Amino acid sequence: MTTHAALPNFGCQQSPIDFATAKIFKTDELGIEVTWTTLTVKANKDGKKRKFDVVKADGLLFVDEAKYLPIDFHWHLPAEHSTGKRHPAEVHVVHVHEEDVAKAQRGQLDWLRIAVIGVYVDKGNTEYKPFALEKPLFTARKDGTVMTAEITKADAFPESAGAYRYEGGLTTPPYSENVTFFILQQPVSALPAQLNDGGEPNSRPVQSVNRRVVIEGDIK
Repeated sequence: MTTHAALPNFGCQQSPIDFATAKIFKTDELGIEVTWTTLTVKANKDGKKRKFDVVKADGLLFVDEAKYLPIDFHWHLPAEHSTGKRHPAEVHVVHVHEEDVAKAQRGQLDWLRIAVIGVYVDKGNTEYKPFALEKPLFTARKDGTVMTAEITKADAFPESAGAYRYEGGLTTPPYSENVTFFILQQPVSALPAQLNDGGEPNSRPVQSVNRRVVIEGDIK
């Protein structure tokens, strides 16, 4: 189901959700394998803050054996998904089915097959490298320089691979219900200043789980 109306409760598979309100079933196999170890990113072409474009990856994401390519790396302050409480931030690494990449590049978001890996970010005393890249990448873009940087899986993800999987939708217009989410359970940490960047909140309100099933397992 797809809508272009910005109605927060439209449809039955909207995102984000609160996992504390969902029925969760454990499984030995989440149907996901991450083979990329490094993403090469640059400042978003439209100048959107808290968002990088992925220009190259050294691997793929497999979801139920289908190939997905990483295309963008962005984050929300505060976190969108919840486990009874919201974390200060949430990173999304967005992947698109290999047959749908051209449509994504044209901005055709409806009916794309999208898979998102989400990472919670908490306040800590260590720098989160992906956030630290924002200023130099966007400064270079303003100066007319195309600057790239690398984000490794170790930079972006926690050591533990436990995750929730569920079927949802885009959390920004057009709110298309075409996204498979994998939300990692263990948070990473960032410096307090990185979680207070002076920008406006960019998170969508929690949506009803309805009759959806959430499964819990490990990401390979």
